[in-house]
Amino acid sequence: MIRLGRDYTVASAQRSALVVAPHPDDETLGCGARIRHARLAGTPISVVVATDGAASHGPHAADRETLAELRTRELGEATRHLGLDADRVHRLDFPDGQLAEHLDELTRELVRLILQLRPDEIYCTSAWESHPDHAAAAVAVRLAIAELDFCPRLFEYPIWLWGDWPLSRKWLRHGPRDWLSLLIGRRVFTVDVEPIRGAKVAAIASYGSQLGEAVDGVAVGLPKQLIARAESGPELFFEMRS
Repeated sequence: MIRLGRDYTVASAQRSALVVAPHPDDETLGCGARIRHARLAGTPISVVVATDGAASHGPHAADRETLAELRTRELGEATRHLGLDADRVHRLDFPDGQLAEHLDELTRELVRLILQLRPDEIYCTSAWESHPDHAAAAVAVRLAIAELDFCPRLFEYPIWLWGDWPLSRKWLRHGPRDWLSLLIGRRVFTVDVEPIRGAKVAAIASYGSQLGEAVDGVAVGLPKQLIARAESGPELFFEMRS
């Protein structure tokens, strides 16, 4: 899919966007290059993070409030590396792991932000992702776009694809048919990481709590394959019919 995808690096940098991230770090892992290229071109781009990220270390780590504060600081540092001003980062602070239970509220917040910002494009995690928050965010974005009086282009980005597919049953069930449709319709796009790799690597490194640094004696680490793909790129995007 990367080989057959259309290079969107230069063209995308000229188009304003709203990046929807279920958790602090998804915006950097999946769209860090897209964000950085836009900022270098002087193009407006904003990020909305749906959850507080406080469930990443399980029930035996730091209390949720402490972990949420830590991940908020990491988000601020990461987005600064990508060139975003603080007022371009919007936090909704829904409970981590429970987005599907707050779908109506999330949809309303997204409608409000989209109408305020009126971006050319919207980016969200893929509805086919195995993580329920990632799938719920994609559903909410589609519901929000259906309520608009204009139609921004909608792109979905994978986070867990590199570790899930083709092993995940969900990917196997939905993947082949949908991948074929995307490829035939020339709706697979890539954004080059290499020109801004230093900024993206620095942004990813801001998320120490997700890279093995212990929090109250509990350490978690995202899969090495996932991090390696995010750092090397290219970033992969699927244009959806909104």
